[in-house]
Order: sequence, then C-alpha cells, then structure tokens
Amino acid sequence: MFQTLVLTTLLASSLTASPRDDMQAVVESYCLGCHGGGRPKGGVDLEPLLESGGPDLALLVRVAQVVEDERMPPPRRPQPSELERSALLSAIESTLVAARAAEPDRLVLRRLSQREYANTIRDLLGVELPDEISFPADGSGGEGFDNHADSLFLPPLLMERYLEAAAACVKASSLGMGLARASGTTELERARSMLSDFARRATRRPLEEETLDRLAALYSRARWAQRSPTESLELAARAVLVSPSFLFRIEHVRGARDDFELASRLSYFLWSSMPDTELLALAKRSVLRQPIVLEAQIDRMLRDARFRDAAEDFVVQWLGLESLRTTVQPNRRLFPSYSVDLREAMIEEAVEVFHAILGGEGNLLDLLDGESTFLNEELAQHYGIAGVEGPAFRRVPLPDRRRGGLLGLAAVQTVTSYSRRTSPVLRGQWVLDKILGSPAPPPPANTKSLSEDDRPAEGQTFRQRLEAHRAKPQCASCHQRMDPIGFGLENFDPIGRWRTDIGGQSVDATGELVTGESFEGPIALKALLLERRDRFLRTLVRRLLGYALGRSLTPADEPAVRRIAATVTREGHRGPTLVREIARQFLTSSPQ
Repeated sequence: MFQTLVLTTLLASSLTASPRDDMQAVVESYCLGCHGGGRPKGGVDLEPLLESGGPDLALLVRVAQVVEDERMPPPRRPQPSELERSALLSAIESTLVAARAAEPDRLVLRRLSQREYANTIRDLLGVELPDEISFPADGSGGEGFDNHADSLFLPPLLMERYLEAAAACVKASSLGMGLARASGTTELERARSMLSDFARRATRRPLEEETLDRLAALYSRARWAQRSPTESLELAARAVLVSPSFLFRIEHVRGARDDFELASRLSYFLWSSMPDTELLALAKRSVLRQPIVLEAQIDRMLRDARFRDAAEDFVVQWLGLESLRTTVQPNRRLFPSYSVDLREAMIEEAVEVFHAILGGEGNLLDLLDGESTFLNEELAQHYGIAGVEGPAFRRVPLPDRRRGGLLGLAAVQTVTSYSRRTSPVLRGQWVLDKILGSPAPPPPANTKSLSEDDRPAEGQTFRQRLEAHRAKPQCASCHQRMDPIGFGLENFDPIGRWRTDIGGQSVDATGELVTGESFEGPIALKALLLERRDRFLRTLVRRLLGYALGRSLTPADEPAVRRIAATVTREGHRGPTLVREIARQFLTSSPQ
C-alpha cells in the first residue's frame, strides 16, 4: 500500500489539493479526537503535524506504521476509507522523500571496528592478530552494531595497541621476503615498488606520489641507520598500518563519490574486510557502479568464504547472541548438559542459517519458519534429532515445524531466559524488537521482578503469577503486547529443549495478540508472524541497512527502506536481492 506511489497519489489528488491538505484532512477527522488537545492519549500529540513548521519526521513514520497496519484508529472508533488511508500514507511518503532530498551531504570518518581491523590485517598481511594483543571493546550505537561511526572513538590506549599490533603483525608476515622479487634495478627502487603496492592495498585507493615519497624516505633513513633491508621495509609498513588512511574509512553520507569508496563500502559490508584485487581493479577502471558489474561482484562476494565473517558479525549482534558468552549463564545444577561447546554450537547454528539464507539458499521468510537447520552431533542430540554424527555442521531437514526459523533456535531461547526459568516477557520483547521492529519501552525503574523459579507456588502456576503482575495498570499496556507472544514459546525450556510440562503441570502455550488472534504453541505463532511478513521484512531491511551504512537510520530513510522491502517481496524474498538493493540505493549513491 505504502509503496504504490503513483496510484495513491492519483487517488489522493481527487480528495484535496496537496499532500499536506490530505494529511490535515485525515488527521483532523480521525486522529485528533484522541491525540490532540491538552491530554492526548498515550502521550502521542498529532497537532504538531498540522503546524506550519517542519514536521516531526519520526512521528510521521510512527503514524504511517500504525495506519498501514490498521492498528489505528482503534476498532471501535470511526475508520477512514481505503482512499483516505492511501491519501494519508502518500502524503507522509512525499514529506519523507522531500526531507531526504534536502539533507546535506557530509563526510564521515569511520574507524575500523575490532573485527574489521583483524580481518583487514589477515587479508593484507596473511597473519592473524596475536592473542596477547587485546583492544578496548567497541561501543555500539544506531541500529545496535559496533561499526557505528559515531561510537568508534580512538582513545590513547587503543592507539598504543595499534602500534604494538603493527609491529607484531608486520614482523610475523613475509613482507620482507618479497623485496628481492620486486621490480626495479636498485634496492631503493624495489623497496619503493613494494611499498607502493602495499600502501595502495592497505589504504584501499590509489597512492599519492607525495605519500610514497615519504615512505621511501623512511626506508632510506632506516638503511642509513644500519638497519637491514627487511627491517627498513617493515618500519615503513608499520607507518602505513598506524596511518589514518589505514585505520579510518572516509565516506560520504549520501553515497560513494568514486568507485574506490564504493569498493570499500561493499567489502566491509559483505566481508568485514578490505577490498580484494578484483574490486580495486574494477574501481581503477571506474566500472564498479555499472549495474551489471555491481550485481556480478555482489554475487561473487556472497559466494566467497569471507562473507561468513560479515554474516557472523551481523547476526550475533542483531539477535543479541554475544551475551551468551558474557552475561547469560543457565544454572548448571538444573541444566547440567549446558556447556561451552553446546553454547558455541547454538551460536554457530544461528550464523549458518542466516549465512545460507542471505547467500541465496532458500528465502528470507525461512527466517520466520524454515524446514531445515544446521546442526552438529551435540546440538542435534540437544534437540532430540537422530542421525547426525560428528562435530561438523551440516544442513539437516527438521522432522516437524516446531524448530524452523529464528524462534526455534536454542540460542534465541537461551538468550531470552533467566538462569533458572524462561521469561515470556523477554521472549515477547525479543520478538517485538527483532522480528516486528516495535519493541515495548523499558519498564519503570521501580518495577519488581518475579521469582526466578517457574515451579507452581501458593497454588498458582508461574503464568498465573505473571498474569496477576501484568494486570496492574502501569504494566498492562506493554505486557499485553509482550507476554502472549512469550507464552507461545513456553514449550522451549531455558536452554531451548522441547518440554511438555513445567513442575509436573502441562505447559500452557496459548496466547492472544492485542489484535485479537488466538494461537497455541510456536507453530501457530509463526503462522501469525508470517501474516506480518511485511513488518518483518522492513525490520530486517532496517537492521541490515544500518549495519551496511554504519550509522543510525533517520525517518527520511524510511521510504527507501520500504522500496527495498517491496522489491525483495516482488522478486521472491531472495537474500541476494536484499543485498543488491541496499548496495544500489545506498552505497552507490543517495536514494531519491
């Protein structure tokens, strides 16, 4: 609905003279009765949308979401016609597109994240970072990823670590061994040739002659100081590895200005590492942004083993699985089978599933309900699935529909549980956030937690105690959205095993969404989520786009998010289509 701009604009034009008039007519007729005046319901005041100043773009996006999903107006209130809904949505989109076009371009200086740095060192020098060198943790921001430009600071301690890492990695590499084979008749010419090639690859673009002169001079000074050719070359290489041109990526917010910038955007998006020789060669010829070349390179990069690095980086952060290695600790007395190996197998399953789907095996809706997963012997036994032997992961067809998709992953079930019991609240909030993109707000500061024991107590099941808790007026609105979803997953225990009873009583996995649909168990819940596939797809687009751009999305990005989602839907929900559209609309140039 929101994407059919031509049709909705024509329809809207029959109502009023302009998009702003369309918005005012619908909002005044159906919204201001509750969301205007001195005490607007839910604290949502829509009167500012009608004022002459610039609109609140975030509020516009929120209005579009609830109107498109027909969550507003509430069922018992007068409803706009389809024509009026279309006119309002078209007016909102026109406003957001205009806001995007008016945004100024700017440069962003983006430091390499820890993973990007380690991968780049590996691909540049052929060595891994030494275990004894540790970096301060990267923060996260924006869409929740640690490659967010505004959170990648360079404190003095990190600079010290970069100096140590540069020295150790250059020394461990075979860089100096190539000096005798380099082109040039003199030693300095050969050194200059090697430094030119090394610095060009390290900085991901052509090298300025002035920069090469400085590196060659550094080599010469080291030789005058009686250092060997290898030591002199390593000293110059270390200088490259602590230079801003290596440690930072300079990007334009509104899209790559040249093909070298595009090559880096693509490689750090899909490989979490530097561009390879082929990407840089295409960039040098200025053909990389040509549609047929760009699509062929994306296909090649998705088939490359390095794509798994980026898939892991994204999915672990998106699904919140890193906490399995830090804060989430199932009670070992209650769950003795939980081990470090099992934990890592849980994370590996999630990564393999996403890696395969985004790479083109199956389609993106398999993330909601798939017919297979990736298991090794230990995780298969955990799930009660026979016939899987050995530590290697392989695709395994599922015997039923309970496990398919993200909601069936033991990693997800464990990360949304406490040490002794499951948490319908955490699980429901996880689905609202990761799947539907509309998380409930944080609880009030003085909220009391329920017991960590889910066994029946005082004649009440844990579910009954939670239902009494959410009956409180200050808790009801959020818990009505979260809890029913979480109850639908109660057949999964705190480490993701299937169960049919809790403390001797049968599991009650029934729920009713705020929109009125009733369900029981994960199969029925996933069916309802599939009915909301457009919401899920837009959520996935936003998260992957935020990761690809390394920045927070703005309300003005929303029309492009919806265009990408619409294209992906039209082309069969294929993962490569999603990657291609992000590259086409955001990495090559700014969306229109």
